[in-house]
Amino acid sequence: SDCIAYELLKKGKTVLYQTSPVMLDAIIDYRFNKNNTAAIYGGNNAGGRTATANVTYANNDANGSADYIFGGGNKASTTTTNVTILKGTINKNVFAGGNEATTGSTNLTIKGGTAEKAFGGGNKAGVEETATVTGYAGTYEEIYGGSNTSGNVAKTIVRIKAPADATNPTTSEAQVYTDVYGGNNSGGITNDPNVYMDNGTVGRIFGGGNQAQVPKTYVEVNNGTASEVFAGGNGSTATVTSTQGTRLIVNDGNITTAVYGGGNEAQVSYGTAVTINAGIIQKAFGGGKSAQVGTDTVLEINSGKITQAFGGGNEAGLTTSNVKVMGGTVTNVYGGSNESGDLTTANVQVGQTVQTDSPL
Repeated sequence: SDCIAYELLKKGKTVLYQTSPVMLDAIIDYRFNKNNTAAIYGGNNAGGRTATANVTYANNDANGSADYIFGGGNKASTTTTNVTILKGTINKNVFAGGNEATTGSTNLTIKGGTAEKAFGGGNKAGVEETATVTGYAGTYEEIYGGSNTSGNVAKTIVRIKAPADATNPTTSEAQVYTDVYGGNNSGGITNDPNVYMDNGTVGRIFGGGNQAQVPKTYVEVNNGTASEVFAGGNGSTATVTSTQGTRLIVNDGNITTAVYGGGNEAQVSYGTAVTINAGIIQKAFGGGKSAQVGTDTVLEINSGKITQAFGGGNEAGLTTSNVKVMGGTVTNVYGGSNESGDLTTANVQVGQTVQTDSPL
């Protein structure tokens, strides 16, 4: 052959073969300084301890991206972390905590940027005190108050706000949050998960974890729009285990599909309590979507507009349901479940200030 590579090989030179797209990317990256950083750490690598680590990511995508951001260290612990994401692409995940090392307390503020997942905790590491996450804008598939594959977190506080609520600095980015969790992803335990929906628009909210257990949960919806709100967890292993159970309060907002005192596929071992003080809700369940509640449910409606209210679950049962409709406009009220699920006892109490829109 008369190709250049053949001529070089005849002269004893080494030739590296590469596809044209990869070669062009390498040339462009070198020419325009478009570099990708594998991981950014606020803390130490393997030893020592950082007292306070502050990480701000406001990268212009033309200058490259990062795969992972850690507020804490790699294998070295950190006392306090403060992570702020303003803009730019993170190819994988953001962690306010460490990779394999614990953190005392963490603070994650999201005002923009794009990533697969964001965690108030660490990757394979826990948080000894409180992990706080505040989301205003950006595009994230999943946001967690807790950690990823392992590591226990003492307490989480997740607050979802609207892009317009952001100050110092403001943001022009939209808010695209698919799922929001108070607990961990696939391992470890968050002992006290708390989720507050103050404003904005999200897909689903879970008080518990994705596949990880929690002892109890607290979810409060004050405004904004969500498709579904679960006081419990998501997957079948994300059980709520203690006698304190789940607590869900809706003070306002628009829930386009349903609120659940229980979980999606995750059981609640004991009881649930749901209070609706205002808002527009298509369906309200004291129980879970397709997972059992171990003992009893309480669904209390004081105001708001609800199309259907169920003391039980969608396709799930429980022992005893208690529905108290003391106000608001409710089309249909059921002491039991929707599509399936057995109950031993169903109790329905209707007060004097209730309006019913039933066509019957």
